[in-house]
Amino acid sequence: MGVKFTRQKPVERFILDFYSSEICLAIEIDGSSHGKKLDTDILRDKYLKSCGISTLRFSNDEIINNLQGVKETIIKFIESSPVKGRCPKGGGV
Repeated sequence: MGVKFTRQKPVERFILDFYSSEICLAIEIDGSSHGKKLDTDILRDKYLKSCGISTLRFSNDEIINNLQGVKETIIKFIESSPVKGRCPKGGGV
């Protein structure tokens, strides 16, 4: 769809799995250990949101067993994204 993503993008004290500054979107792939880190993930997502960055989270299981559904979710986000170009606030990191 012409949207570029950077892998392992540092944003403050976090490293985002995938990040697009064009649409202010972070994509996080959560392994099985993330069930124990739910509170941390919530705080991280709130911080990113305060910077103007939306987050889509997918589990390893979703990537392995439902890649088409993952793609469709990302495409829907891109198609409905109000942000094109530079992100507001800190999102254009």
